[in-house]
Amino acid sequence: MAHKKPKYDSACYYRGKLMGRCTVADGNAYTVFMEDCGGDAARVLREYAYFSPELKSILEKVVAKQVAEK
Repeated sequence: MAHKKPKYDSACYYRGKLMGRCTVADGNAYTVFMEDCGGDAARVLREYAYFSPELKSILEKVVAKQVAEK
């Protein structure tokens, strides 16, 4: 059986910059997680346990941006 590639039909942004492409479900989760944690991506990574590899990568990029801004 052929392996299906994930369809990336959404994107996640931080301060107007594209952080990565993802599925719609991951994009929605990113929005909810960031709102719940006051926009702190490091807190999202600490408080939530399960992420798709794409969403985890996006959150790690946002953490790096937030650390660089401080």
